[in-house]
Amino acid sequence: MESKARQKALDVAAIKDGEKILEVALGTGLNFVEDIKDESIGWVEGIDISIEMLERARRRILRTGRGNYRL
Repeated sequence: MESKARQKALDVAAIKDGEKILEVALGTGLNFVEDIKDESIGWVEGIDISIEMLERARRRILRTGRGNYRL
């Protein structure tokens, strides 16, 4: 169910090639990882009020090997 909602949100966002994305309240980074793996997206920035969530997201994101982001 969650993956369907995530995909719907990405579809509604209609992100175009090279666009920059700001993800607010990224939590553990599930959506964020999908964004940075999409080669059509130019740059992704993420913020979260929780340092713990940012650290969990950072660990998840590092496994992708991508560098087109900033937390």
